[in-house]
Amino acid sequence: MGKLFKQHGKDVAFVFVYTREAHPDDGPEGRGQSDATGGWRLKGNSVKIDTHTNFKERLEAANDLQNAGKQKWTVLVDDMKDTNRKAWGSLPNMAFLIDPLGRIESKWAWTTSATSDVGKRNGDEGTDNVYAILKNEGNLAPYSVADDHQLPLRDTRGGEWLKYGDKLVVFEPAGEGKLKRDGVEIQLADFQQPKTAAKKETKDFALGKLKLPCVVVTSGTTETWYCTRLPGDGVVKVVTAGKTKLELSDAGFEAGKSCLQPYDPDAR
Repeated sequence: MGKLFKQHGKDVAFVFVYTREAHPDDGPEGRGQSDATGGWRLKGNSVKIDTHTNFKERLEAANDLQNAGKQKWTVLVDDMKDTNRKAWGSLPNMAFLIDPLGRIESKWAWTTSATSDVGKRNGDEGTDNVYAILKNEGNLAPYSVADDHQLPLRDTRGGEWLKYGDKLVVFEPAGEGKLKRDGVEIQLADFQQPKTAAKKETKDFALGKLKLPCVVVTSGTTETWYCTRLPGDGVVKVVTAGKTKLELSDAGFEAGKSCLQPYDPDAR
């Protein structure tokens, strides 16, 4: 984020919302003893901040954060009910890029859109989230890869790759509004906001110990499974007339480096 600020700080507003500590120093030792949205202690963490017990403590921690390297950022402090954290998905270390129209243009890969489910796990109704708010705005209603099949491609960077068995598919930028998929140029079409969002089916794709959340789009006799957390076009699986034609075996955002590794928070 520091590098992005140096590159784009003059053109983009960087806002840091300080909420509860994702990894407080007085938290449990392992991920298994914490809740679904963080809260365990990171081994060897140089930052020692205990769980906030009141707003004054949270405000002091936010001031320390700003003084430690974010002097030029706007730092906001969430209330002790974690209103903002819950609204944006309840996950630790969330990051969003908001376009001038107020739409979410991009986000960290682990920041799921299933905010209502996260909310329910935390003991509330899960309705007070950013997607519910956008829905009420009419023309800012959220849409998915079911509405725009090119949605995952709009954030593609050079060197991203997907592997299907022995076949390696590489993505490279080819200029503004277009990219190359295995050397074949793809023009990114202007997206028109649908009046009604397309119906979509969601399924998990199992790959080893991983479960990738997918949107399954059906056209005729063909099913295409998309996972927007993956590189490139995010195609995980293609099934035609009941027969699997394509199935993901590996993927990465950098050449030769797989991104499909189980996350081990204690490895740090």
